[in-house]
Amino acid sequence: MKKLNVLAACVAATFAASCGKTDEAAPTICTAAPTDYSVLNDEMDAEAGEAISLTDLFCDNEGLGQVRWSVHNAAGHAHEEEAHAESEFVLHSGTEWEVLRLMDLEGVEAEDELTLELPLSVRGVWHVQVSLVDAAGNAAEDRIAELHIANAHLPAFHLTEVDGQDPTTWEGEPTWAVGSTVNLVGWVADSDGVASAEVSLVDEAEVTAWSMPLAATGADSLAFELNVQVPQQPGEWTVVLEAEDASGVSMETEFHVEVE
Repeated sequence: MKKLNVLAACVAATFAASCGKTDEAAPTICTAAPTDYSVLNDEMDAEAGEAISLTDLFCDNEGLGQVRWSVHNAAGHAHEEEAHAESEFVLHSGTEWEVLRLMDLEGVEAEDELTLELPLSVRGVWHVQVSLVDAAGNAAEDRIAELHIANAHLPAFHLTEVDGQDPTTWEGEPTWAVGSTVNLVGWVADSDGVASAEVSLVDEAEVTAWSMPLAATGADSLAFELNVQVPQQPGEWTVVLEAEDASGVSMETEFHVEVE
């Protein structure tokens, strides 16, 4: 009787270490023919203001458990699982927008769909990260795709030269010397006309050390060349670019520099 009781307890205890775990295989994303919006794509393209649906099929040899969807801005970090882990220079807007959802899955095969309403305030690159676990607790390696969000609603800054360099060639954050002068060349554009624009240099406490308004005339494109006065204070600084169009739509974007 004692042996039977021990056996019954072992069978009843889910994932009990003393019984051992028979299912060691991790679940998979098994979408056979990925659509335009599948996490199996390395990159996806969308337009701010529209709704898209991410759809994928998940499989496990014995039983699925849960899928976790995380959609977050790609600025300032990278994932080892990324197909394109190298950083690129992107002027993001609306970086606070993110989506997190957990969904329980049943059976050995299940489809899940995540619908995203893309705000008119966002522009840039977002990570779509899928974490998958089966009923036995086996976790798959996270899958991460890039969602590139274009935006025709907001004014847009374009930088062609920063301190004599094309910013698209940067590897990581640029470094500026204390007390130096850094030349910024670019333009800001909006189909409704650029009503106002400004470039500022802000410290970690969000104190502005330097700023320069641009001479906007209401034209749909405004070219500029500025000399940024770098302060004597070393540390992490942020170049903030702000603009508003003639219809009252405003935007803000930024990039970080190390001053030393």
